[in-house]
Amino acid sequence: MSLNLRDLEYFYQLSKLRSFTNVAKHFRVSQPTISYAIKRLETYYDCDLFYKDSSHQVVDLTPEGELLAMRTNEILSELNHTKKAI
Repeated sequence: MSLNLRDLEYFYQLSKLRSFTNVAKHFRVSQPTISYAIKRLETYYDCDLFYKDSSHQVVDLTPEGELLAMRTNEILSELNHTKKAI
Protein backbone atom coordinates (compact mmCIF):
# COMPACT_ATOMS: atom_id res chain seq x y z
CA MET A 1 0.00 0.00 0.00
CA SER A 2 1.34 3.42 -0.91
CA LEU A 3 0.76 6.78 0.72
CA ASN A 4 -1.60 9.19 -1.03
CA LEU A 5 -0.86 12.93 -0.87
CA ARG A 6 -4.56 13.82 -1.09
CA ASP A 7 -5.24 11.60 1.94
CA LEU A 8 -2.64 13.61 3.87
CA GLU A 9 -4.29 16.85 2.79
CA TYR A 10 -7.67 15.59 3.98
CA PHE A 11 -6.11 14.38 7.23
CA TYR A 12 -4.39 17.69 7.89
CA GLN A 13 -7.59 19.67 7.34
CA LEU A 14 -9.45 17.27 9.62
CA SER A 15 -6.79 17.76 12.28
CA LYS A 16 -7.44 21.51 12.07
CA LEU A 17 -11.21 21.63 11.54
CA ARG A 18 -12.13 18.56 13.65
CA SER A 19 -15.19 17.96 11.48
CA PHE A 20 -15.59 15.38 8.72
CA THR A 21 -18.47 17.40 7.28
CA ASN A 22 -16.52 20.66 7.18
CA VAL A 23 -13.51 19.00 5.58
CA ALA A 24 -15.76 17.43 2.93
CA LYS A 25 -17.27 20.86 2.22
CA HIS A 26 -13.79 22.45 2.09
CA PHE A 27 -12.63 20.00 -0.59
CA ARG A 28 -16.05 19.70 -2.24
CA VAL A 29 -16.17 15.94 -1.81
CA SER A 30 -18.50 13.61 0.03
CA GLN A 31 -18.08 12.88 3.73
CA PRO A 32 -17.40 9.19 3.02
CA THR A 33 -14.46 10.28 0.84
CA ILE A 34 -12.88 11.83 3.93
CA SER A 35 -13.71 8.79 6.08
CA TYR A 36 -12.13 6.41 3.57
CA ALA A 37 -9.00 8.57 3.35
CA ILE A 38 -8.58 8.52 7.12
CA LYS A 39 -9.14 4.76 7.19
CA ARG A 40 -6.45 4.30 4.53
CA LEU A 41 -3.99 6.35 6.60
CA GLU A 42 -4.87 4.44 9.76
CA THR A 43 -4.28 1.20 7.88
CA TYR A 44 -1.01 2.50 6.41
CA TYR A 45 0.30 3.60 9.82
CA ASP A 46 -1.38 0.72 11.69
CA CYS A 47 -2.88 2.97 14.36
CA ASP A 48 -5.88 5.13 15.18
CA LEU A 49 -5.27 8.76 14.29
CA PHE A 50 -8.46 10.11 15.84
CA TYR A 51 -10.70 9.30 18.77
CA LYS A 52 -14.16 9.22 17.17
CA ASP A 53 -17.66 8.77 18.44
CA SER A 54 -19.95 6.60 16.33
CA SER A 55 -21.58 9.60 14.65
CA HIS A 56 -18.23 11.25 13.78
CA GLN A 57 -19.45 14.42 15.49
CA VAL A 58 -16.54 14.66 17.94
CA VAL A 59 -13.09 14.31 16.43
CA ASP A 60 -9.96 14.49 18.58
CA LEU A 61 -6.44 13.47 17.63
CA THR A 62 -4.73 10.52 19.28
CA PRO A 63 -1.05 11.01 20.21
CA GLU A 64 -0.13 9.33 16.92
CA GLY A 65 -2.51 11.68 15.13
CA GLU A 66 -0.88 14.69 16.79
CA LEU A 67 2.52 13.53 15.56
CA LEU A 68 1.26 12.92 12.03
CA ALA A 69 -0.48 16.32 11.96
CA MET A 70 2.76 18.05 12.91
CA ARG A 71 4.76 16.14 10.30
CA THR A 72 2.07 16.54 7.64
CA ASN A 73 2.13 20.30 8.16
CA GLU A 74 5.89 20.23 7.51
CA ILE A 75 5.51 17.98 4.46
CA LEU A 76 2.75 20.04 2.85
CA SER A 77 4.62 23.26 3.56
CA GLU A 78 7.81 21.90 2.01
CA LEU A 79 5.93 20.69 -1.07
CA ASN A 80 4.35 24.12 -1.45
CA HIS A 81 7.76 25.84 -1.18
CA THR A 82 9.23 23.43 -3.71
CA LYS A 83 6.39 24.08 -6.16
CA LYS A 84 6.94 27.83 -5.87
CA ALA A 85 10.69 27.44 -6.30
CA ILE A 86 10.28 25.37 -9.45
